[in-house]
Amino acid sequence: MSQQKYKIILSYDILNTESDAYYRFMLGKFVPVLQNQGLTGFEAWHTAYGPYPVRLVSFIADSYEDVQELFATARWDKLETRLNEFVTNYEMRVVPADGQFYF
Repeated sequence: MSQQKYKIILSYDILNTESDAYYRFMLGKFVPVLQNQGLTGFEAWHTAYGPYPVRLVSFIADSYEDVQELFATARWDKLETRLNEFVTNYEMRVVPADGQFYF
């Protein structure tokens, strides 16, 4: 039996005045750092219509312990703080990676 994997889900709205800097940060720093930390399954969803956050981003961790270890690092704190400079309505959740779509 394989160990339960977990999905880290970030949802937010991108500040219009910061969109170029946001994309440079996400693609040049945020995603590569988390992938180097061992997270996989990167997904990014865009909401085109409706009262939902514009962006939903997710990563897969091999275990809940890996999630806890990531969140306990100064590197995560710096990434999350920097991300919040570009976004509003930020929320983060951790759910089982069971194949369901979570919003």
